[in-house]
Amino acid sequence: MDRTVTPPTAAALRAEITQTRAELGETVQALAAKADLKARLGHAVTVRRAKVTGALDRMAHPLRDPLHTPLPDERAVPVGRAPARPASRRYWWLIPAGAAALAAVGALLTRRG
Repeated sequence: MDRTVTPPTAAALRAEITQTRAELGETVQALAAKADLKARLGHAVTVRRAKVTGALDRMAHPLRDPLHTPLPDERAVPVGRAPARPASRRYWWLIPAGAAALAAVGALLTRRG
């Protein structure tokens, strides 16, 4: 078995050199992009700003958001019915009743003593 290696031609060498230079240029550009912290930070800020702006817009205009589910307070009230009062207004009378009950217990405890 005689293995002879034929030397590459000048045109083949030039094509290989051109391809290697192109690959090296792409590698250098990729490394330069990774090393450009200012550009990377600017891109990250732009992305975050867009996310925050979108979230704020959805909060300000919930009806525009197709995935928005209304909270109980946002539901429409049927015609002819008054909206339900919040719990804090429904049980206002418990405060003076509780105070009176505490005063009565306090009075009973002081009489025994």
